[in-house]
Amino acid sequence: MQRRAFIGGFAATAALGPMGGLAQTPGKRPLIVCLVGGSKAGTERFFGGFSQGMRELGYVEGRDYGFEVRYAEGDITRIPQQAEELVGLKPDIIVSGTMAGLMATKKLTDTIPIVSLVLIDPVGFGVAASHSRPGGNVTGLLLTVEDLPSKQLALAVEMVPSANKVGVLINVNNPNNPPQLRNVEAAAAALRVELVPLTIGVADDLHAAFSIWHKKEQKSRSCFLTQCSSTSASALHCSQWQRGFRPCLAFARMSKTAD
Repeated sequence: MQRRAFIGGFAATAALGPMGGLAQTPGKRPLIVCLVGGSKAGTERFFGGFSQGMRELGYVEGRDYGFEVRYAEGDITRIPQQAEELVGLKPDIIVSGTMAGLMATKKLTDTIPIVSLVLIDPVGFGVAASHSRPGGNVTGLLLTVEDLPSKQLALAVEMVPSANKVGVLINVNNPNNPPQLRNVEAAAAALRVELVPLTIGVADDLHAAFSIWHKKEQKSRSCFLTQCSSTSASALHCSQWQRGFRPCLAFARMSKTAD
């Protein structure tokens, strides 16, 4: 929550500047746009804090600034079109909640500032020249921890000590997942567990993925790993999951363990 509040305040400051600066451009309200990977219901509590904080600073939405949001509802394939819509509004600043949103908006503009809540390997993805001197129009909080996926795998195996098989759910539309999979593959070899990658593109693919996994994990002690937050949330509501298929599910900020 504090991270999102910080980024929200940063975005507002960059877009609005000092109150005195607004008077220099009469008739033109600064516009902040935000591209969210999740749903409105799942994220509106963050925006409520943003609006309140802005009011405390003397800024009122609709009077002092405009605010437009697009929600991908967990479907990363919707993000490129939503990015086009938002960039087409000619905003003063773009806020992205996902790397997929960052990459989509970066392809469309090299001039509008982009603030990312999830900034992973910006040099590797080509959106920054270096960590110390990034240049360009992208900023945010760097979340890259090179061995984080391997640590997640080690934690999952620790939670299920006898595990000899680990399923990994990979969203092919999430740019973070392929490099994370390579990291997990190396860690699996070191831990001497069998890795079973399962690829999906949208949440509707989860049922088929879990069916395949259920066949593969029979007669073995297993656990499950996912690298995508929206996928994790969808997985917990998948009917295959609800019908008693409950191995360990590990994600960077959440975990679920069988009784």
